[in-house]
Amino acid sequence: MTKVKRNHVLYHYSRFFGEPENMAQFHNPKVPDIVEFAPSSPKHGWVYATVGMSLVPLAYPSDWSQEKQERRIEIYIRSTKQNVELFGVLVEFANFIFAKKDLTNFGYLLQRSGGSPVVKHSSMTKTILLPPLVEPEKFAAFRVDDEVVRMVWAIPIHDSEAAFSQENGWEALVDLFYQNRPNTSEFMRTSVIS
Repeated sequence: MTKVKRNHVLYHYSRFFGEPENMAQFHNPKVPDIVEFAPSSPKHGWVYATVGMSLVPLAYPSDWSQEKQERRIEIYIRSTKQNVELFGVLVEFANFIFAKKDLTNFGYLLQRSGGSPVVKHSSMTKTILLPPLVEPEKFAAFRVDDEVVRMVWAIPIHDSEAAFSQENGWEALVDLFYQNRPNTSEFMRTSVIS
């Protein structure tokens, strides 16, 4: 039985984002709660995050032959605007991650069912999982006894950016983001790949 509890995750988030503005609680151990944090400043935007994915370690593929260590994650997404669609998006992503029984690492690409855009009216249909590059270093992970929970940043991207990442690696895409400085919290932004 896990030592990690939902209140540990919520406490970790609140240390960096403040108190939640809203929370969707599902009272189901297989579905994470989703929290919404209002901007701490106009520059930071809204944060939507899972609370409870880490209660269940991620599965390894059945053919995994290397040493296995428990892998626990929570995912979060940033948005320039308050957007209730993101509650459902995060639940869908969490369900997909749990069901796929594959190795989820940084650079992993997610897509909503049916290839839907990340949010209505956006041209971005993919989301890449990255380390929390814009957060303070202490945000990246926390420990409850011997269990480590890692925070994973979900960034919506264009198909062209997804293809670039698959061909060149997620670090190369991050380099392009640093060079071009797009607002990755803006779901109507243009692609950094021309």
